[in-house]
Amino acid sequence: MAIEIPFEAREGVVIDPAPTVRTCVKHFGLKEWGTWIGSAVGSYGYGYYFQQIRPRRIVAPITVGSLTIGLLGGFQLAFTMSFSKLMGYTNKDWIYDKPTMPSTYVLPESYKKVAEAKLAAQAAAKGL
Repeated sequence: MAIEIPFEAREGVVIDPAPTVRTCVKHFGLKEWGTWIGSAVGSYGYGYYFQQIRPRRIVAPITVGSLTIGLLGGFQLAFTMSFSKLMGYTNKDWIYDKPTMPSTYVLPESYKKVAEAKLAAQAAAKGL
């Protein structure tokens, strides 16, 4: 069963409506490369730190295992960011009025229409 997302939810420009893995990796930006490499380095450092408290015979499996987990997890995050960028989705779903007050936000127009329709239906159901 496929998940269908309405086109009005997209805020950016649709570069590729059905990107492949090759296309996503080809369009990696600095943010995606930094996410991938940073998570790999961070998890390798985590594994190297914890290999100091283990017996010496399992040093290599711990560090290599943590590096592998970091590489795979980082690639998954970077791929998801690149995929959403190519599909036209951005992370600006909630645009804050003031950075100091995250509880106040401005909804995009597509969400405003849905929210107004729901509020009108609730008011009609209550008889207001």
